Amino acid sequence: MAEQYGSIPCSPDYVQRLRELAHTSDELQRAGYILGQLSSSDLDRKRRCGRCCRVVKKGEKHKGIPGVAPTVASGRSGPPPGPEYVDRNATTAAAEEARISKESDGMFRDLTSGGRIPEKAAVPIFRCKFHPGRKWTCCNSPVFSKPCMGEEHHDPRQYSSGELEDNWRFYTTPAAPPAAPPRSRPAAAVVIDCEMGVAASGESELIRVSVIDHLSRRVLLDSLVWPSVKMAHFNTRFSGITKQMMDDARRRHRCLFGRHKAREAVWRLIGPETVVVGHAGQGDLTSLRWIHPVIVDTLMIETQIRRHEREVAEAAKAETAARKAEETEDAGSLEKNEGDDETSAPKQEGGLSLKALALQRLNRTIQIKGRGHDSVEDALATRDLLHWHVAQSMRCPSFGEARRSFMAYMKTSIHLILRLKEAETVPPNPFPCRGYLSALASVQPSSCASSNIVERPIVAVIGLGPLGLVTLKNLLEQDLDVTGFEKSDVVGGLWNFRDDDQTTVLKNTPVYPEARHIQQYLCDYAAHFALGPRMRLGTEIVAVEHHEKLGKWKLEMKRGDASSAEWFDKLVFATGVNKLPLAPKIEGLDGFEGQIMHSSGYKRPASLKDKNVLIIGFSHSAADTATTLVGHAKHVYISRRHDSFVISRYIDGKPFDHSFNHRRGLVFGTLQSTLPSLADKMMRKLLTQTHMKGCPDVPSEMDLATAPLPSRKAPIVSDSVVHEILAGNITLVRGVQRVSGPGTVMLEDGKDIDVDAIVFCTGYQADYSLAGPFDPTLEQSAAWTSAPDSNSRALPRLYRNIFSLRLPQSLAFMGAIAFASPAFLIYDLASMALAQVWSGRFSLPPQAAMVAQVDEQHRWLTSLAAEGTVLPGWVKAREWMAWADEAAGTDMAAHLGYGLRGWLFWAGDRAFCNTLMDGIPSPHLYRVFETGRARTWEGARDEIVRINSPTSRE
Repeated sequence: MAEQYGSIPCSPDYVQRLRELAHTSDELQRAGYILGQLSSSDLDRKRRCGRCCRVVKKGEKHKGIPGVAPTVASGRSGPPPGPEYVDRNATTAAAEEARISKESDGMFRDLTSGGRIPEKAAVPIFRCKFHPGRKWTCCNSPVFSKPCMGEEHHDPRQYSSGELEDNWRFYTTPAAPPAAPPRSRPAAAVVIDCEMGVAASGESELIRVSVIDHLSRRVLLDSLVWPSVKMAHFNTRFSGITKQMMDDARRRHRCLFGRHKAREAVWRLIGPETVVVGHAGQGDLTSLRWIHPVIVDTLMIETQIRRHEREVAEAAKAETAARKAEETEDAGSLEKNEGDDETSAPKQEGGLSLKALALQRLNRTIQIKGRGHDSVEDALATRDLLHWHVAQSMRCPSFGEARRSFMAYMKTSIHLILRLKEAETVPPNPFPCRGYLSALASVQPSSCASSNIVERPIVAVIGLGPLGLVTLKNLLEQDLDVTGFEKSDVVGGLWNFRDDDQTTVLKNTPVYPEARHIQQYLCDYAAHFALGPRMRLGTEIVAVEHHEKLGKWKLEMKRGDASSAEWFDKLVFATGVNKLPLAPKIEGLDGFEGQIMHSSGYKRPASLKDKNVLIIGFSHSAADTATTLVGHAKHVYISRRHDSFVISRYIDGKPFDHSFNHRRGLVFGTLQSTLPSLADKMMRKLLTQTHMKGCPDVPSEMDLATAPLPSRKAPIVSDSVVHEILAGNITLVRGVQRVSGPGTVMLEDGKDIDVDAIVFCTGYQADYSLAGPFDPTLEQSAAWTSAPDSNSRALPRLYRNIFSLRLPQSLAFMGAIAFASPAFLIYDLASMALAQVWSGRFSLPPQAAMVAQVDEQHRWLTSLAAEGTVLPGWVKAREWMAWADEAAGTDMAAHLGYGLRGWLFWAGDRAFCNTLMDGIPSPHLYRVFETGRARTWEGARDEIVRINSPTSRE
C-alpha cells in the first residue's frame, strides 16, 4: 500500500538513530557533497564555455565551432545538458581537461585566423536540438514547441571580476538564524528538496525550495525562488514550474529573491545540530551554496544496501561454488557440469531514483508523468523512505543489540533473508510494502519475541463515499495504517451527482439538504480530518485475492492506463448496498415497447415529458420521482403491493426527525423486546397521528392499517406526494401482474392501464462479487429465497452485519446495517466498533457464537419477509445498538440508561443528562464520555448544547 507515516514522537532514541545514520565527511565528499570552498581549478572549469571549454571574456560573442561537436566541461561530446541534470561539479582527470582545453583553444585560433580544422576533428555540425517543454533564450521557443534547429550558439559563461567567486561561495550553517528574531527551538530533523532550472551559463539554478519537519510531516517552508542570474529555462517538464508562474510570483512578491534569501529562510528553521535529510541531496545543498555538518541521504543508504546485497550474494555464490568443487573432487571428477554458471556481467545499479524507491519501499506513486516534480511531495516521500528504514531497524532489537545501528541490522537481515529464500521459505517479494525484518517476523515469529514494538496493521478501504470516509477516519483514530481507494476523482460516492446512471453541516446547510449539500459536506469532512494524504482518488480496484499462508490481501488496481498490485493486512468493503439497480421480474416485460428505466437513471423530468409513466414501488425514491414528474408527464401512476406511512418533513413547525430522541428509543426498545404486540400498537397509533398531522385527508386508496411499521421499513418522508394523489395528478394502483401489450400493463386487480414508460423505484442489490469466494452473499437459505417479500435480494452472512464469518479479523463490510435511525450516525458507530476490534481493544466472540448470531438474525428476517417487504440489512435496533456501544467503547448506554450509573450521571449533571436523553440524536453523543478506548471530542458537550438550543432547533 501507499504508506503515509503519521507524526513521530520526538524521542531521544529515535533522534539518536537518525544521527547514527548520518554520513561521514569522506562519504559525503565521495557522493559529491561540497564541504568547503571551491578550489581555483574548480572555479576555472566553471569559467569555461559549456560548449567548447574555452574561457570567453565579457562582451565576446562566442559561436559554435563549425564541423566540431561541442564538448562540455566533463569531457563528454554531444549537446548541452538535456532534461537530466548534468553535475558540472564532478571532477575530471587533469590530463583529459588539459587536452580538451588545448584542442579547443587551438581550433578557436584556427577558426578566427582563417586556418582549417584538422580532418580528424571533422564531424557533423552540431545545432541546438532542445527538448520540448523548455523555453530557451537562444531562440525564444515557447513551451512544448518543436526542438529548435536554427541557432548555432549559446551565451557563454561570462563573468566580471569577482562575480564567479561570489556566485560559488559556500556558507556553513550558523549557530543563530541571520537577521531574524531568535527561534524558539530548531527542528530536530528536517527533509529538504529543491527544484532547479538551468541558468544561461548551463549551471543548475535554484527555483523552488521545500522543507518539512521530519517528525511531524509539517511543511515548514515551500517557496519559489527568483534566480539572481540569467536563466536559459525553468526545466518545466521536470520541475513543473513555468516562466509564467515565476513571473507571477515575482510580481506579487510571493517568492524569495535569490538563493541567499532562500538559504536564510532555511537557516531560520534549523541549527547546526539539526539532521538534514535528502535524496541525492548534494544538488539541493549545492544550489543553496550550503554546507551542513549532519546529513542523512537516503540515496546513499540505498546504495549501501545494494552494495551489501551484492557482496552477500557474491559470497554465497563463492561458497556454493566451493562446496560443489569439493563434492566434485570427492567424486574423483574435475569435469565441469554442463550449465554451470559462468562469470556474468555485474548487474546495473538502477532503481535508485526516489520515484522507483517510493514505489518499491512504500508502494507510493510520485512524479507522475506529465505533471512535473513537486518538491513537497518528494520531500514527504524521502521522509517516509527514511522512516521506513528506521522503523525496520527498531522493529527487532535482537538483530542489533550489540550495535543498534541501521547497517548492522541490514547486514544481518540480508544474510538471513538469502538463507530463507534458498530454503524456499519466503515467497519472492511477498511484502512490497514491508522491509526485510517484516518478512522474517512472519516466518520466524520467535526471532522478535523480545520486542515490545507492535506493527500497525495496514488496512485498505474500498470506496470513499460516506461509509468509506467515516471508516477511514475512525480507523486512523485507532492508529491503524489505512488507505482509502475511490474509483471516481472526487469523494462522495453516490452523492456525487452525475448525468449518467452511476448516482442517484454547515450553518448554511438547509435542514433537508440536497445531494449537492451532502457532497459538499463530505468534501469538507475529508478536509477537516486531513484525510487527503490517505485517499487514492481515481483508482479502481479490479481484483482482490487473499493469500492464506501469508494472511494478507492482494489488491490489483488501475489508475488511468497504469496497473499495479499492493498487499494489505486487512480489507474493508465500503461500497455500500446501493450498488446494483434491482428490478423485479415481470411477465411480458420484454414485449413492452415503451421506455424502461431504473430510478438511478432518472435525472430530469423533461426526459419523460407528455408520457404516461408507471412507477413501480412505493418508497422515498418513488415519491420523489412521481412528484417531480407532475407538470411534465401526461399522467403518473404508482404501483405498489402495500401502502406506507407518509410523514411530512415538518411536524408542528419542527423537522420530523427532531422528534426522535434517546429516551423514546429506550422506551420503545424495551417494549419491543418484552411486549412486542403492545409496542406495535403504540407505534402504529403514533405514526397514524403523525401522518394525519401532515396529511389530514387520506386518499381512499391508502390503507394505513396495513402499512409496515418502522421495525421493518422506514416511512416515506414527503410533503407533496399525498397532495398530488388527492389532486388527481398521481394515481395509486395495485401491483403489476404482467405486461399485456406493447404499451399496456395488467394490474393484480385485473385492471389494464396504458403507459409509455416504466420506472422501477425498487431499490438496489448489494454487490460483493469483488470479494470472490469471500462474498458474504454466496450462501442463501431456501427459506429466505422462497419468502414472498425477499424481492430477489441476498442476505449477507456477516456478524453484526459487519464482520466476515470466515475472516473476521481481516475482512469487513460496511453499509449492510439498516434500522430507523440517522444513517450517518449508524455508519460512525459501526466503523468505531470495527476500529476497536481490529486495533485489539475489543474481542469478538468465538466462531460458533458468531455463526449462531447470524443464523438467528436470518431466521428473524425470513419471518418478516413472509409478512411483507424487508431490507436484507435490517437489524433489531436495540440489540445492535447495545452491542455497538460496548464494542465502540463509548459508554453511552451506561450513562444514559436506567441503571445505577445512569442515575448517578443524572444526579451529578441533571441538565446535561436531560439534554442528552431528550435532545436531537447526533454522533456527538458518542464522543462525550471518556473510557480510554473511543476517542472523545472536547467540544462535544458545547456542540450538543448548541444544536439543542431553542434558536438552533427553530
